[in-house]
Amino acid sequence: MPIGLGILIFVLAFAAGVVSKFAIKPAWAKEYAVTWSNEIGTLKSDLPYGDGEANRFDLYLPKDGAKDAYGLVIYLHAGGFILFSV
Repeated sequence: MPIGLGILIFVLAFAAGVVSKFAIKPAWAKEYAVTWSNEIGTLKSDLPYGDGEANRFDLYLPKDGAKDAYGLVIYLHAGGFILFSV
């Protein structure tokens, strides 16, 4: 009985987490949401950094040159891993 109760609590907590992910938007989300346009800066897309076809990145440059007002943000998306792939 205790194992079943533990599993039930886990499933309910997991379901509540999934529902809250889509139902509750954080208060800070609107503050930092930006739609990129030419008024904000320049987008240089698909810049190569290696020999492979998928080795490309996008570079977002602010319109003004005030470097003291901007920080550096690096977003890495590693994708997925496939076991025993050749």
